[in-house]
Amino acid sequence: MATDYIYIALRKSPELLKLFDLSSDFLVYGAICLFYATFLILGLQKKKFNTVLLIEVTMGIFIALVLPLLLKNFFPSVRPISYYFPDTQLLNSFPSQHVMMMATLAFIIMTNYVELGIVLLLTGVLVSILRWVSLMHWPLDIFAGWILGFLVASAIVHTSKLLLDLRREKIAYQNQR
Repeated sequence: MATDYIYIALRKSPELLKLFDLSSDFLVYGAICLFYATFLILGLQKKKFNTVLLIEVTMGIFIALVLPLLLKNFFPSVRPISYYFPDTQLLNSFPSQHVMMMATLAFIIMTNYVELGIVLLLTGVLVSILRWVSLMHWPLDIFAGWILGFLVASAIVHTSKLLLDLRREKIAYQNQR
């Protein structure tokens, strides 16, 4: 298995595994902070910004934080690092919360800003690789994070569009009367 080869290559330097883990944390939370900082700066400059997108991203991040925690309780799975370092027993591998947050953020933003969404998708791929190389997740955990992130983003974007359409219809109906 490929995870075994990673362990063989990195078994002499657990510090490197920790560095990979911290790098993925930095990328995920850095991307989220950068998104909110951009909205704050645009708001302070009095430029128009998309409040619907802000609400969608906030909901997406909240769901991507909570849903994996619930799933990890229902589907306890041993992290790969627990097999290679028995003193580190972690039973919360499935699904990858980091990957799910990046996927949710990327797919929601991609609906409005394609170029930024692609950059975030590529950052998500890097986070996926780092989570696997740091022995924090199995490839299935990472794949599930991508799928769940896409599903959460799709549900939020479609619900948001539905609510906006209903609001427009209500306003149009009131204007006709």
